[in-house]
Amino acid sequence: MQRKIVIFLLTYSMIFTLLSNTHEHKEGDSCSKTTKNKKLKADEIHDDDKDHDDDKDHDDDKDHDDDKEKHSDDDKDHDDDKEKHNDDRHDDDKDHDDDKEKHNDDGHDDDKEKEDHKDDDGHYKDHKDEKDDKHGDSESEEEDNTIELSPAAVKVAEIQTEVIKLKKVPKVISVPGEILPNPNLFTKISVRISCQVEKLWVNIGERVKKGQPLVTLSSIEMSELQGQLLDSYNNWRRLKSLVKTKAISEIQYKRSEIEFFKTISILISNGMTKQQVTDLIKEDDPSKITGNFIILSPQSGKIYTDNLELGKRFIKDKEEGNELLSIIDDSSLWVKASLPGSDINQVKKGAKAIISNERNNIEGEVIQVIPKLDNVTRTQKVIIFISNKDDKLHPGEFVDCNIEIKRMRSVLVVPEASAFRLPDGDWAVYEEVKPNHFKQREISIIDSFGKNIIIEGVEPGSKIVTKGAFAVHSELQKSGFSVHNH
Repeated sequence: MQRKIVIFLLTYSMIFTLLSNTHEHKEGDSCSKTTKNKKLKADEIHDDDKDHDDDKDHDDDKDHDDDKEKHSDDDKDHDDDKEKHNDDRHDDDKDHDDDKEKHNDDGHDDDKEKEDHKDDDGHYKDHKDEKDDKHGDSESEEEDNTIELSPAAVKVAEIQTEVIKLKKVPKVISVPGEILPNPNLFTKISVRISCQVEKLWVNIGERVKKGQPLVTLSSIEMSELQGQLLDSYNNWRRLKSLVKTKAISEIQYKRSEIEFFKTISILISNGMTKQQVTDLIKEDDPSKITGNFIILSPQSGKIYTDNLELGKRFIKDKEEGNELLSIIDDSSLWVKASLPGSDINQVKKGAKAIISNERNNIEGEVIQVIPKLDNVTRTQKVIIFISNKDDKLHPGEFVDCNIEIKRMRSVLVVPEASAFRLPDGDWAVYEEVKPNHFKQREISIIDSFGKNIIIEGVEPGSKIVTKGAFAVHSELQKSGFSVHNH
């Protein structure tokens, strides 16, 4: 009976120990103490039972030893579980300490950041202030390319501005050209007979009026013709009275009349005017037969060429004659432009053109397109008519011809002098953003014609410096600001 009690107690003790191990993982060190007490109690009971059961057989002892060994193994497992549990708790505590330390560090950094955001009075600054500071820096950078000039400086530099607007400009081709006299307003003066210069009335480049004396010439041949004029005139008068009385035949009279008017024509073709011939006939004075005659200007204009010198002799040339001088009315001129092979037949009669030199731009119109190509250059010639009342262009001058071939879109056009090149190679203009405040604006040059350029980069309605841009640019450089702000 006692043996059964002992076995029951041992079994109970083991069950209780297993339950305690499970509970011990939750309860910690308190459970460990309870388990130890129960183990001691079980050992005491086992010792008492052992003293009263000396007659227990060997099989029961062996079972008991097996149970005890099993119990010891269980205790060992319990101790291992406890040690593992303690290690886990230690690791958890270490991780907790690390998290706490990190949290403290983060808090320290936050405090430092807050301190950095404090102003001089210890108050925290608003993020909006920081944003405003950045915005202010951006505005400051924009102001780097703006210069303010005094009204006096603007006046001294002769700075002029213009509000630019969209304009319709033609698509043009640029070709070289040469200024020619307008042949309808140009006269060459020459003589066919041998003569000598007796008096000069005008000089080259001088403006003259129609009928104004140009040069007095003396000619032996002319004197002979003048004598023939008086002879034929008097003979014609005499025969005219005789034919009325039937003293001579009508044929004789007609011959004398033909000879008289023929002499008049020869005199006029050799340099005398109708009025000079008429005056000589009216005077009918042989003393007036001097061989001298005055060349009068056939038109108003300017002495263009002069081949005259006092006392200079000219030899008779019936074919071409001897050119004395020429007169040009340069109020209008022609321009002969040469189109290369790629532009042949692109220009039409009536097309608009801009004729440019280093000083001026003048509008013109194509009046002739010559179909035959030049034998040497293989270029096509076009003739452009221009008005030159302000005497801006002169015959013989080489010019640039910008001839319209078709219409373009509306674009912004400014004078070429408005733009200047920046150090990095870009182009810019100056805009007057408010009175006497000029801001540099970077632009792109799309095309050019004459002294104008087509630009992009500014808005229509902008007030652009069209004269004096270099002076504004120089002032900006002297002020110490950057001349180009990327």
